[in-house]
Amino acid sequence: MRTTARRITMLLAASAALLVLTGMTGCAVDRAEPRPGATASDGWSSIPLPAKGARVLVLLGAGDRMLALGSRPTASGREPAAWSTPDLRRWTALTIHPVTGYGRVAELVKGAVTHGRVVAYGQAFGGAHSNPRPTVWNGTLHALTEHEQPFTMFGGEDALDVAAEAADDRTALLVGSWLGMSGRYGATVWRSASGTTWRRYADLASLASAPGEQTSAAGVAASTHGFVVTGASQHNTGSGPPSTALAWISGDGSTWSRIALPAAESAVASRAACTATACVVIGSTLAATQHALCWSLDNGGRVIAASEGPGEGLVEATQVVAAADRAWAVVDVDRVAHAFAIDQGCTDWHEITLPGKAETAVLNDFHGRLVLAETGSEDSRLWVRTAQ
Repeated sequence: MRTTARRITMLLAASAALLVLTGMTGCAVDRAEPRPGATASDGWSSIPLPAKGARVLVLLGAGDRMLALGSRPTASGREPAAWSTPDLRRWTALTIHPVTGYGRVAELVKGAVTHGRVVAYGQAFGGAHSNPRPTVWNGTLHALTEHEQPFTMFGGEDALDVAAEAADDRTALLVGSWLGMSGRYGATVWRSASGTTWRRYADLASLASAPGEQTSAAGVAASTHGFVVTGASQHNTGSGPPSTALAWISGDGSTWSRIALPAAESAVASRAACTATACVVIGSTLAATQHALCWSLDNGGRVIAASEGPGEGLVEATQVVAAADRAWAVVDVDRVAHAFAIDQGCTDWHEITLPGKAETAVLNDFHGRLVLAETGSEDSRLWVRTAQ
């Protein structure tokens, strides 16, 4: 039973870890190869990497600067790295202070920034089974310091995954899946007020799995009213789709309300991004032939719009970024990243032709410009275009 549950949740809510793992083991495209037919007319311009051989896996807006998280090569492998820039051309490396062996070889794969306070989550692969070894960091736009946690805080036999990270002025939040006291795996949050010491909550009402279901958390975003977590409920009731896309909302990260997101077939909600007035949630169906999904939620958690997006084959929504009047989504289709512009009402899906062909891509809006990092197993390529 435990093995079956573990496989189900990993399918629903481990996209970020899977992409990093395949990249590190050589299954990903080595480099972000130019996409056939992509030209300057697509609006993209190449911008310099922050360091030779850098892998950029997270792009974060930080006031008048952009923050990039990832890793850079060393003589023996790779090491964690982060950089900031005011203009997308001049990069300043953050000072990195690892304190553990895994921290010295980790890659920063998740992060959040609010008012100059940075939290990050890193992964290194090692041990007897080469499993991902978590590392947690916090700091400023000048330096990041690793903070060692007990092994069983994020790992061990009860762990499934840590999927995403967000932060507001008071709380840093990680979400994923864990084995609760009930003996059922379910959606789980980790909270930290300081970014240095974390506590896990695997049995919170609404998040935890009820009898006959298994919940999973795949994404999280900070909003003006707290946090929004995305995921799914896998259930075997004999009626209706076997997987229901879910969102949870909370004002403080400790008490949660569950929201079922409408979908005609089995689905998972993967990522969310919020503005001052609404949150955009993207996900995908889980049928044999899949497609993307979008939901728009108001600040009270009410679903105000929903739509079906493009896709055919194996579809996984990996990122969404929200601005005042639109959102941008990254959707993997058969392990190739695609980008789409969507309005706040989840209508008018418009594909943005990417300059390269890569398995991993992240983007963000930087003062009216769309910044893109396409990453292979060796390094990334960075691009910029207008956000219109």
